[in-house]
Amino acid sequence: MTEAKPARIDGDELFRRLRDIYQTDFWEPRYRSRYIHEVFTALLDYVVKDSRPYSRLPPKVLAIANRFFTQRLVPTFARAKSSFSTQTQLRDRNLRGRILAVLPYSIFDPVHGGQFRAHDIYTSLSKYFEIIALSLQSGPIASQITPNLENICYSASQQQINEQRVLAEQIGALSYPIAIIRNFWNSKEFVRQFEKLYPIADVVIFSHPYLFQLSNRMRRNQIVIYDSTDVEYDLFKTLLRGSSSGRHAQILRLITSVEAEACKKSDRIFVTSKPHAKRLTSIYGTPTTKITIVPNPIDKIQNGVNSIERENRKSQLGLHDRPLILYLASWHPPHVQSLQFLLNKLAPQHPEWSFLILGTVANEICKPYMKDRLPQNIIAYTHPTINEKAEIYKAVDVAIDPATYGSGTEIKILVYMAAGLPIVSTRVGVRGLKVRHREHVIIAERAAFGKAIAILLNNEVLREKIRANALEFVSKYRSTEIATRLAEVLSNEMRLR
Repeated sequence: MTEAKPARIDGDELFRRLRDIYQTDFWEPRYRSRYIHEVFTALLDYVVKDSRPYSRLPPKVLAIANRFFTQRLVPTFARAKSSFSTQTQLRDRNLRGRILAVLPYSIFDPVHGGQFRAHDIYTSLSKYFEIIALSLQSGPIASQITPNLENICYSASQQQINEQRVLAEQIGALSYPIAIIRNFWNSKEFVRQFEKLYPIADVVIFSHPYLFQLSNRMRRNQIVIYDSTDVEYDLFKTLLRGSSSGRHAQILRLITSVEAEACKKSDRIFVTSKPHAKRLTSIYGTPTTKITIVPNPIDKIQNGVNSIERENRKSQLGLHDRPLILYLASWHPPHVQSLQFLLNKLAPQHPEWSFLILGTVANEICKPYMKDRLPQNIIAYTHPTINEKAEIYKAVDVAIDPATYGSGTEIKILVYMAAGLPIVSTRVGVRGLKVRHREHVIIAERAAFGKAIAILLNNEVLREKIRANALEFVSKYRSTEIATRLAEVLSNEMRLR
């Protein structure tokens, strides 16, 4: 039997594929690996199999393909092998050593809070160390972020993708970490790259506990660090509360066991705040001497705009007729729950305000079945660029965080402050931050949330006071200052070896 040749792809079909990839779901981490594979396949079919030079793609295809590769994914396959793995000497004699950071997501194009934390800290830390960030998300892709910081990504296995789809129906966003824990060994290229890189690293940092089992493969006496961005036990227990499902109990036991192992076996633990540290000590008996507080950093600090500039910006966006309330969030269980509060209570109760939902959490309201359920005063924008966010912030009157559970600290609060936005938040939303009511933020629980927003909207003096105090407060969270302190901690650990 003769094997059938693949169907030829014409320019319109290729453009349709690329355009579809740029829709909302592409930027959701759980879909990214599959779509990257599809775009490469489509382009290879068109360019290579049909012997057409890339430069002669139809203009509309070339435009979107260039945007896709040049801005997001270049350099790709050819650079997925890092020079870090072949060098025996540091690139710069002034550097203090090598760090291998192991993460469940990429950091070269940050979208959510965990990515921004890792990106900003490692970018600043690369002034002192040579760093490879090894990510299990999509690839093979390598991206040089700074001369001493490279991010290498490998795709999740098909087994992991399949299990995540099944689990997503039961536990939503928590399906991602569970699928990683159970299946990362099947990502053979990722594991092989780890085994090549760790022997020449001085420090190995695991962000989240999901990939910490890789430390069992290590045969050298490197410093092993667990970067705990959340108390995973608390996060999962809260989300699974009230369920009598045996499977949910099994999931909670699994996440508790991997978090306990990371706390026990690591040489040092990074946490985001003192309450975070106390909680790990309470649950797992972690010695306080083993814990270092590494706050979430924020670098892009703006001064905000005055009322005239804000109204002009709102007019440009077509939002000049009413106050604009911002909720910034990723697709993360506590954020999804807060979104439901906005959709079901706060927005319907205040039709005189517009609510802008910014970030991947907005994927929840972009689904077809939600189309007729949304209040008229809801605006969703799923994947703005950093520059687009900066322009949007200039139109916002009040930023909010109605969180009722979570752990670590909320990066969004620091982002709001850095953007010069007055804030209304629950106490949970500002956990781990030494802020004061009516000085840095307005603190209100959900029952009084609308009233608190109204107080800020109607009191310009209070808004300006909170904005100014918050800008001063957030200036302490610059990644350069955090990295300087962190470099000393790591250098001391290395000297003790």
